Amino acid sequence: MKLRQIPALLVVGAAAAHAAAPNLIANPELEANLSGWTGQGGAISRVASDVFGRADSGSAQLTASLGTNVTLAQCVALRRTPTSILALGSRSRASRSR
Repeated sequence: MKLRQIPALLVVGAAAAHAAAPNLIANPELEANLSGWTGQGGAISRVASDVFGRADSGSAQLTASLGTNVTLAQCVALRRTPTSILALGSRSRASRSR
């Protein structure tokens, strides 16, 4: 099974100030490589287009046998405050190779 995924984007900001906070994910759009990301469970490679076929952001292609868990992960240290907002998002598409 092939899985193409745009990694989770993480933004932490102050709710009271409504200010844009920096993205804490290293290499969030996989523009040039998989630097900062750890994968396991199958073959993982960078693809020049995203899950929608757009060439202006990259994605990771995770390939494994049916029933195998494949992960692409990144650990980020967060400091919790009373006004912190945590926003996560990802897109994925799975297809079965024949």
